[in-house]
Amino acid sequence: MGCQSGGRVPQVGKGSLSGIIGEVSFELRMARESDIAAIGECYLRSWRSAYDGYLPPDVVAGEAEKRRGFAWARGIEADASAVFVAIDDKDSVLGVVQADEELPPPRDRPEITMLYVEPAAWGTDVARALLEAGLRWIAERGHHDARLRVVEAHGRARRFYEREGWRVDPDLEPAQNDFFRLIYYYRLVDH
Repeated sequence: MGCQSGGRVPQVGKGSLSGIIGEVSFELRMARESDIAAIGECYLRSWRSAYDGYLPPDVVAGEAEKRRGFAWARGIEADASAVFVAIDDKDSVLGVVQADEELPPPRDRPEITMLYVEPAAWGTDVARALLEAGLRWIAERGHHDARLRVVEAHGRARRFYEREGWRVDPDLEPAQNDFFRLIYYYRLVDH
């Protein structure tokens, strides 16, 4: 999921934009219901790669199957959520980000709730562009800051977020999922 700066960073705004991944261009746009299957496959490939080595292979496989049913349509259709995709020149989904405006307490700030990128596109500007799209949407909704959470043990992801200006959120205690401790990060958003 982590990325490093690798050249020109697209400016994110309304509509679509293009960037460069090596020799392949990409476009960011709002996700459509017709993207759900491709988003799901991208998400699962990224999730499996991110957790490879952190969990036993049989656990990764079982958890991936559980995650296959994630309700991307809910985020695409909801007024309080936005889902953006990075699409390559072959119409393949390279990555996905979901931003949510309303979450249950104590999560009282808008959040980047999902950010997953095809493992082949790790180390490119795809994650940065997607993250910016989610933050721009949060800013356009009138918010001044945002939050996300990341697995504490995922050093690569944490370094990426920290390079992008995210800091550990002192207002929220770490959470726990079935396997890992989760650290909350926050950052101000540009208007």
